[in-house]
Amino acid sequence: LLFTVLRERSILLYVAFVLCFATAVIAMNGFGAQFLWPNAFEFGNRMLGVAFAASSLLAAIYARTYLDTARHAPRWHRLLGVLIVAHALVLLVALVGPLRLGFQLMSGGGVLNAILIFACGVVCAWRGVPGARILMLAWFALLFGAMLTALRNFGLLPTNALTANAMPIGSALEMLLLAF
Repeated sequence: LLFTVLRERSILLYVAFVLCFATAVIAMNGFGAQFLWPNAFEFGNRMLGVAFAASSLLAAIYARTYLDTARHAPRWHRLLGVLIVAHALVLLVALVGPLRLGFQLMSGGGVLNAILIFACGVVCAWRGVPGARILMLAWFALLFGAMLTALRNFGLLPTNALTANAMPIGSALEMLLLAF
């Protein structure tokens, strides 16, 4: 709805990111295999890596567009451009390469992506770029949720309602903040 009213390219990129991220979460928690692709085991395994890789790619493109890094932070613009190319390669591996390698690249690339986009948001906020503080806060909510989920997955935090749902909660907070 925001895109139909504002006609901002960044909103369309964000919607694509949210759709890919939601697909990844659905694949990760098993709802995709249960309801959307019940008889497609290989597809379901690939969908997790592909959707997370695509969401990382779209997040980097979105950050460049939303923060107008070409104008406000040219070095970050180039760095995020390199990150975009790297994510495109990870997406290709996730699509057709060995599953284990795709998951490893997707995981490492996702962490690097999150850190670099947050750091870019900090730099842009410091420079007074409009919207950078909101992006930084929203991205922190997503990062915090992902971190809690990862710590739970590694057995460093107990499984409870918060740690089991931390990523969707962080993602929902991020979406609400970026809707402003």
